[in-house]
Amino acid sequence: MINVRLSMLRILGLILAGSVLLAQPPSVVWEWQIGGTGDYIAVDATITELGDVAFSGSHATSLNGDRYFFYGMVSADGDCLWTRVIDTLRYAEANGILSSSDGNLVMVGDRSDSLDNWMRDGLICTAGLSGSLLAVHDVGGPQSEEIESFAPTPDGGHVLCGYRIPGGGDPGNDLYLAKVDSSGSVIWERGYRPTIQSVARGMRVIPVHAGGYAAIGSVRFMNNPPYASEYYLVRINEDGDTLWTRFYGDTNLEDEATSLAETSDGDFILVGNSAVEDLPVCTIHLIRVSSAGNELWSRVLPLPTWRYPWAQDITASLTGDWIVGGQIESLHGNGFDYLLVCINSNGDTLWHAEYPTGGDGTVYRILPAVDDGYIAVGTVLTDGFSRHAVRALRLTRENQAAQYKPLPTAFTMLGNYPNPFNSTTQIEFILPTTQRVSLRLYDVLGREVAVLMNEVQTAGKHQMMFNASGLPSGVYLCRLEAGEMMQTRKMVLLK
Repeated sequence: MINVRLSMLRILGLILAGSVLLAQPPSVVWEWQIGGTGDYIAVDATITELGDVAFSGSHATSLNGDRYFFYGMVSADGDCLWTRVIDTLRYAEANGILSSSDGNLVMVGDRSDSLDNWMRDGLICTAGLSGSLLAVHDVGGPQSEEIESFAPTPDGGHVLCGYRIPGGGDPGNDLYLAKVDSSGSVIWERGYRPTIQSVARGMRVIPVHAGGYAAIGSVRFMNNPPYASEYYLVRINEDGDTLWTRFYGDTNLEDEATSLAETSDGDFILVGNSAVEDLPVCTIHLIRVSSAGNELWSRVLPLPTWRYPWAQDITASLTGDWIVGGQIESLHGNGFDYLLVCINSNGDTLWHAEYPTGGDGTVYRILPAVDDGYIAVGTVLTDGFSRHAVRALRLTRENQAAQYKPLPTAFTMLGNYPNPFNSTTQIEFILPTTQRVSLRLYDVLGREVAVLMNEVQTAGKHQMMFNASGLPSGVYLCRLEAGEMMQTRKMVLLK
């Protein structure tokens, strides 16, 4: 009991300590969101060479319905380029995404063969920049594996990170790592945990400048209090052999690590969250350790514990510091807002920012944008119950104002360009919410000539190319319908 009280005092004392804010947080340039119909979740994102934002997660059409592999792409200007729901990957989730050296997208996740089956198989998939699914490979053996993240290897392959449930009477779980080659074939796989009477889980793996990899997760020892867990850091070489492992945190607290980053001098900064069972408080807990795993400092971010701050990611800032992304209880009503906190190399807070979401929102990935600034991608619970939306923010760098581009609020058909046109033209329209869209072409007598689109589209600006090489010259009417709204624009084809 004394140890628990001391742990609580340690947390609350650090919270009340406060810090000096040295910079202005980033400003919002644009925001983009998909949601409103069904359940859309994004838990990872990456930036392509063109500066576009690709994200991955899962989609379900109803509460407790089947979940499908889901991913999409938003342009650098905040316009939706495409989204994909893969019907053949049922009971599946895409938990990680990277832009590969060949220009494609690589994703990892897991799936099962039914909604009620807890046994899952790891997945690694490849898609083109247009969203087309190119390859799917299963990863793992007869046990249940769930893949949370992955990292590239120098030879074009990847190291996958997650957890494995061995089964067969084994009471524990492994922090699971596996290496696959460029074709998705497994080269090696390993399970890591301190003792047979422990439950380990991997959350994030990164390549290390000195060679090999570092994976962060959490571990719970079965002889500890049932809620207690510690950060679990595993350092391995290129072949998956263990170099060292370490535990961090308080054995009387629920310490759960979510991410890590490597500093320029080879240290690691670990980020996660601390909580006390049955108490309405939560804190974001950062730990810096040396390249050998020795703890250098431990910090609790100076945020009100009763607002339930929670961290999911850490990334290097444009100023040489570090940005933590997550959530905090909103001051603008019910729900949670996006949270960003910047710290220096000593763990001191430089600034923190809260971005309203209108629901229960969490930043899952904060990324540096190609042309300066940041991209924050996460998920928002929009109805307080079961429906989520993917939400992305484009932010400036620190101390920089922005020309804000809000979410679209009006249904608009912008027409086509060029017009008149010879064979091909680009049609543009704007949707304020995600909804089913019908785009059809008619001749001047009102006869339907072509169905250009009949599918669900996300909120935002959309563009599509139309090839009329099979039609004669003349005047055509292009009609856009979405819900109860309808607009028509005249198109002139000249050959």
